[in-house]
Amino acid sequence: MKNKQKNKWIETLGLTDRSKPDLFLSSDDIIGASHAAAMRVGFNELGLAGFFCVNSIPTVAFIKQEQLDTAEINRIHSALWNQGLSSLLLVILPDEIHAYSLVEQPVLEEPLAPELKDRRLIETFNLLADALKASQLIAGIESGRYFQENSERFNEKDRIDSVLLSNLKATERLLVDTGLSSEGAQALLLQITFIAYLEDRKIIDADYFRRAIGKNKITCLKYLLDSQDSGNLKTLFRRLHKDFNGDMFFAPCSFVATKYVPSLKSDQMRCLAVFRRGLVDIDSRQGRFWPYNFRYIPVELISAIYDRFLAGTEQRRATGAYYTPRFLADLTINQIWDELPLEVRTMPDFNVLDPACGSAIFLVRIFQRMVEDWRRQHPKKKPSWHTLLSFTLRLHGWDKQ
Repeated sequence: MKNKQKNKWIETLGLTDRSKPDLFLSSDDIIGASHAAAMRVGFNELGLAGFFCVNSIPTVAFIKQEQLDTAEINRIHSALWNQGLSSLLLVILPDEIHAYSLVEQPVLEEPLAPELKDRRLIETFNLLADALKASQLIAGIESGRYFQENSERFNEKDRIDSVLLSNLKATERLLVDTGLSSEGAQALLLQITFIAYLEDRKIIDADYFRRAIGKNKITCLKYLLDSQDSGNLKTLFRRLHKDFNGDMFFAPCSFVATKYVPSLKSDQMRCLAVFRRGLVDIDSRQGRFWPYNFRYIPVELISAIYDRFLAGTEQRRATGAYYTPRFLADLTINQIWDELPLEVRTMPDFNVLDPACGSAIFLVRIFQRMVEDWRRQHPKKKPSWHTLLSFTLRLHGWDKQ
């Protein structure tokens, strides 16, 4: 009886007869699911009560509260916005359900002033007065009708990928105006983005910056860029290049050994500092706060954003290179992966080749499915570094660039 009362919201939303792969109510249910890694963060780090998936994508996230906790909603909303997957957050209260758009951009974590309207809040359902309407909500979400009827709250320009892409392009223009080549500016912005990714994921921390640069006051990327000293950035790159495989951090603006690597000027360092700090919307120059948190942004989303960032360059147009939208990569991998028997996918000599990999979004998604297959075979365990490395050695990509 107590458990039935606890999950009353499931009945209210007409989800009593739904289960995986549509409805997930715990991290134990998601092993093998298409976006298991993202949902695992939702359950284990954000304390979500569940996810409802549409076409394998976790479209609705549920949280339960005894009373409305705006600060907690802000924290969870920001994390889910950064994931770029779910579109709707339903806050389940004892007598109400509050529906928030996860496409609308995050707000500061402090509660909004009472006189300010929360644009993320779409509507509130009273569980008695609006019982019929609440019971039809999921059907409207599955059909797409709910998003059409509230289209002003689901503007694609407000999604994480569009916002980050817009600021990348705007910063590129500013860097080109200061004398950098477009190719150099694009390479530099990808490098800065990945340093932010390593920092937000706590792969590198304040001690790492101190040891790498040898200055106690420079403990993060923001402080480094604020110094406007390109020598500090070069010193950090030398350490990163030593510690991480590949040529991502060969030198600022370059991935390969070339005769000429530009020395960044102070105004170029300022452009990067503005981009990382997010003190303004770079196109409009309007004040704003930094909404990105690479702790939650999936690496495949960064890959897709950078693919779109380069999509308009003359060289890529000339060679017929086009970016693959994330949803299309997901659809393709899901169909192929689910048709392959598990015993085939987990064979030691099972290899995958993408002969035109671009930013490798297909290979990243396949790697994630490999990890989930391993978790399915080893319940309650985490894959070791050796296991993860063995998966990467079975993935191969070719490309011109």
